[in-house]
Amino acid sequence: MGDSYVHEFQVLAGRGYAVLAPNPRGSAGYGEEFCRAVLNDWGGADFADLMAGANAMIANEPIDGERLGIGGISYGGYMTNWAITQTGRFKAAVSRNGISDITHAGMLSDQTLWFNLSLTSPELQHERSPLTYVERITTPLLLLHAENDLRCPTSESIQLFVQLRKRKQMVQLVCYPNTSHLMDWPAVGTPRQRLDRLRRTIAWFEHFL
Repeated sequence: MGDSYVHEFQVLAGRGYAVLAPNPRGSAGYGEEFCRAVLNDWGGADFADLMAGANAMIANEPIDGERLGIGGISYGGYMTNWAITQTGRFKAAVSRNGISDITHAGMLSDQTLWFNLSLTSPELQHERSPLTYVERITTPLLLLHAENDLRCPTSESIQLFVQLRKRKQMVQLVCYPNTSHLMDWPAVGTPRQRLDRLRRTIAWFEHFL
């Protein structure tokens, strides 16, 4: 996220939650090699970094390791979806504008070339897609998605929602009209929508954690 104010983090902290906002491999801030480390490895070393951060926080802070939640937007939404297919440690998850099927997202996104460059083979795209392992998901999942998202299409949350509902898992989907991928930015989404997302996120965590 960079060295900047993130309203969501402050709201969660204000409600008594400890917030870990790590900078895993693939993100910016540590040079080109660090940023490129995620190429052809979505859900690999980056996911390991996130779990290492969670483990370090539990080991060094007064954190209840049995009451962990996870959430994120865009790639963070993908990582949220991916994480709950790989571990049952998280008791609640909130995915905003996330990816569930990299192959289809790449065909529908305004960044189709970027998806193909990030994961170069169809087999790897399938292997690293959360939807491939949907039967593993038991974590209650809240899906929040902008209806006009051209970067991460709304269908990415819809198809994950449908598959989880068919399996009678705890899942909710909320789509926000007339807003885009950057729905969290003050100049894009409406104040009412931002307030709604925050309230739903807090309510989800408070219920399941």
